[in-house]
Amino acid sequence: VPPGGAIASIASSAGQDYAANAEKVIELVRAEGFAGAQSWLTDNESYVQARGGYTVSKEAVVLYTLDRCIDLAASGIRANVVGPGVTDTPFLLDSAKQFGGMEFFDNMKMVLGRWATPEDQANILAYLNSDMASYINGQAIWSDGGTVSRRIVAGVLES
Repeated sequence: VPPGGAIASIASSAGQDYAANAEKVIELVRAEGFAGAQSWLTDNESYVQARGGYTVSKEAVVLYTLDRCIDLAASGIRANVVGPGVTDTPFLLDSAKQFGGMEFFDNMKMVLGRWATPEDQANILAYLNSDMASYINGQAIWSDGGTVSRRIVAGVLES
């Protein structure tokens, strides 16, 4: 990526708890090569099983992007990460099989009243990689229609 360029990583709203788990997952992010990551996974097998491999991997993508954005900025490169929520793609049907059917997704409360479209997600990526976002760096953008925000606010109201 040349100076003035941008990187937008794609995680998932499943990575929304990255800050709460950063102390543990940053070790994976900073592991030395494949062997280091494999060693981390072996040492933390029960943690990954308890949290779920998909969730830990998405937290790692968020943390990796936020960690690297500082070094990349010195080279004039911005890095941000997008965490899509439920998006109406063929992958959604495959994911539903893992959760016992579409009811899992149908029962989710959607703040905007619909799932995202591929175009919704593409627009965010185009924006983050454009000159219009020239001062946005090191941000996790939850492109989930407000689902993460609703969860955060509900958690504050419950405490």
